[in-house]
Amino acid sequence: MSLKKKVFNLGYCKIHQIIGYIQTLYLVEEDSKFFLLDSGCRCDVDLVRKYLEVSLDKRLADLKLVIATHAHPDHCGGLNEFKQLGVQVAGPVGLNNWYQGVVGFFVYMTDIFLTYLVAGAI
Repeated sequence: MSLKKKVFNLGYCKIHQIIGYIQTLYLVEEDSKFFLLDSGCRCDVDLVRKYLEVSLDKRLADLKLVIATHAHPDHCGGLNEFKQLGVQVAGPVGLNNWYQGVVGFFVYMTDIFLTYLVAGAI
């Protein structure tokens, strides 16, 4: 399996750069433990799992935390899937309120439209 990646070795940790569906994912490794900065889109969950298992010979259980920076689909779209797989997730206060209400619905639809627009442009 060929996964697009780049690894930065900082001495005290490594940062694995994984090319996701429409964004770059950053998987931080320290002492054989991993955390992911932003979950990416839902389809990136399997990509991260395969990267851990195939490229690093690790298990998904070695992924200790997924941190969401904000609620756009390419940054937190996979959070629920990671949570269902038993990975701890974290994000800013109010993350779940981002798309609430009528205005939130239209913001969500706009964000989804933009996600597909960007994906088609790549």
